[in-house]
Amino acid sequence: MTSRRRVVAALTVAVITGVLVCACAQHAEPQADPSRVVVDETANGTTVTLPDPGELVVRLPAVSGTGYTWTTTSLDHRFLAETAPGPVTDTPTGSSIPGSTTTTAFTFLTRTPGTTEVEVQYRRPWEPGPPEKVFHVQVTIT
Repeated sequence: MTSRRRVVAALTVAVITGVLVCACAQHAEPQADPSRVVVDETANGTTVTLPDPGELVVRLPAVSGTGYTWTTTSLDHRFLAETAPGPVTDTPTGSSIPGSTTTTAFTFLTRTPGTTEVEVQYRRPWEPGPPEKVFHVQVTIT
């Protein structure tokens, strides 16, 4: 067998092994906690159902260094409570450079069954006028 054929054979085995490992890992995911619902920007304008007690996590993309921040603008505290005095920003390693993408996460805990809406806006706090983006989701607590 020539060295080129050996390399091709070794690469083929490596690729097949990698595919099998990935497939097995995907099927071995732990069960999700049904009382915790995580949504992202694709859930904008939708309805989410949560059990009581339950937790809603809203994860939205942001761009560092631009001055834009996500802020809660509509929240009925009778139904949901924000767990922190503001969002938590996740800055992956190497992405603290201005212009890189980060993730802003809000966590809300249920207080009582009912229906409410959560709205957050992406804006520069010092600029008047409409926000750059608006995210809202209707929440039904059962």
